[in-house]
Amino acid sequence: MPIFGGTRGSEWTTSLNELKNEFERYLTKIKQLEYDILDVKITKWHDDYGQVFKEQVKSIENIYNTIIMMTFKYVSTIEDAVEMLENFHVLAKRPTVIEFV
Repeated sequence: MPIFGGTRGSEWTTSLNELKNEFERYLTKIKQLEYDILDVKITKWHDDYGQVFKEQVKSIENIYNTIIMMTFKYVSTIEDAVEMLENFHVLAKRPTVIEFV
């Protein structure tokens, strides 16, 4: 996790860690499914992954984008803005988040 500076740096780090923990909870639920995901006769996978998990990930992306926007409300110098961009670029993995950054 990059180090966010400024008076609210620890707040941003905490928010991002909470978001990470939320994603890990969602991922754990997918990993602990009670059925064989490769069994084509069981169609519940389409609901569990295709709808629920994907919606949860989209929700996390939206929250992440909101956190990015909020951090820039408190940036006062160009150097701070560049540092924030670099920090978020390191964390961005999904195409929509990379594009947002």
